[in-house]
Amino acid sequence: MTTGTVMAVDLHEACKKRLKQTLLEALGKMGVLNGTFLNYMTVHELAVCDTVLPHKGQVADRLKSYVNETPFSSFVEELLSHDLYLNGTYEQDRDGLLRDEPRYVGLPEASDAIVEVFSDLPRQYTYSMPLAEDMGILLPDDLNEYILSDKVRLVRVLDNFTEAYPLSTGDQGKDKKLHKINSLLIGPSDPRWNKGTLCLQHKDEGFAGHYNKLAPDQRAEANFKAFMGIGIAIRLLDYRYYFRTNFNKAFFYIHAEGKEKRSIRHKRDVEPSFEDGLPHVVPHPSMKDFPDKDSLRLWQLSCLRKVHDCFSDDGDAGQRIRLAGQWLFDSYTGKNELLGFVQAMVCLEILFGEGEPTGEIGLSALLRNRCAYLIGRSQKHRSEILREFQELYVVRSKIVHTGKSGLNRNERIMLYRLRQICADAIAAEIRLISGDQLGALARMFQKSTQDQT
Repeated sequence: MTTGTVMAVDLHEACKKRLKQTLLEALGKMGVLNGTFLNYMTVHELAVCDTVLPHKGQVADRLKSYVNETPFSSFVEELLSHDLYLNGTYEQDRDGLLRDEPRYVGLPEASDAIVEVFSDLPRQYTYSMPLAEDMGILLPDDLNEYILSDKVRLVRVLDNFTEAYPLSTGDQGKDKKLHKINSLLIGPSDPRWNKGTLCLQHKDEGFAGHYNKLAPDQRAEANFKAFMGIGIAIRLLDYRYYFRTNFNKAFFYIHAEGKEKRSIRHKRDVEPSFEDGLPHVVPHPSMKDFPDKDSLRLWQLSCLRKVHDCFSDDGDAGQRIRLAGQWLFDSYTGKNELLGFVQAMVCLEILFGEGEPTGEIGLSALLRNRCAYLIGRSQKHRSEILREFQELYVVRSKIVHTGKSGLNRNERIMLYRLRQICADAIAAEIRLISGDQLGALARMFQKSTQDQT
């Protein structure tokens, strides 16, 4: 996996000079709680720093992509939070100013160093989400990785992987903080990978947050969700309404790329709804019904190829399918059925909502016609989809415009059907882009043959 060409922020020297002075004044007013946590009642002091930065042009666009829309204040907040958490010493009721902390006594030097680090962005990261043991069947036995795009891959955790992505900082105290290890627990206290299992990885650049999700964190989690949603759509995965007791807490590791080797930076919990949903995601039951390993292997590679086509397509079609997969997965997770219904409908709006519909009736007609003609297998089937879609949209409109306290039994059945329509639509869109890519390859082959003759 590669991250392509990376453009440094490269701030103008005059801008850096103003930024250092503004930051120095802000740092002098910032507080620390218990010697370990940034006092968030004082974080607003950093906001003025963002006014120093350019708001238009290439530099502004890079900063938004690397951090967020308030790049410098968010960067400093997360940088200080991470440093205080790992290197600070917790003391009850030891509250004070940042400038009184031993590590920040020399505020001018700290201010200069922070601005220089910011100007040197982006940093390179790898986000790794371990999957449950039973997900190992997603990858054929004779493969240890499958490249889904230049940024995303599915990889088996073996010795070379654990060496390349260490889970220890080399400092036992920092490791306990990083991995939230309770010294009172019985059992191995050192962090370790679960050998033989699969891991979903995403490479990105920018600056990774500590408490708050910044731009690369959001892109990583979005791709992890998209993988789950697309997997459900193509029947590689299934969402089952039972809980696996052997499922560990959901999280992903963040490794920073160094000049010589990678180092563990953070272990981040996924958002609550994502965590609630992951234990219900299992390999599709049909994978156990294949008569032999060769047949299973062909199915595995066929599904992974479809996922690859989605993630490797940087055009509008690929982006829409990934986003639709993310919203489909979100519609399954969480405990609010009303929200799940709306999220599933948004999935279809992402796929079919382009155009110029006039009003609510226009959008409804646009969606149901495009959906029916894409996934309908016959004229009769299309007519059924058109009728169902109209009923589904009525429920969606009631939720959005007049509000509902919950779904009744029939509406809950409609939600299950809506999710199935979303899955069929995503699968159909994937077939279209897969055909486009095969056609492009065929044209390239034909052209190369003509050139040789």
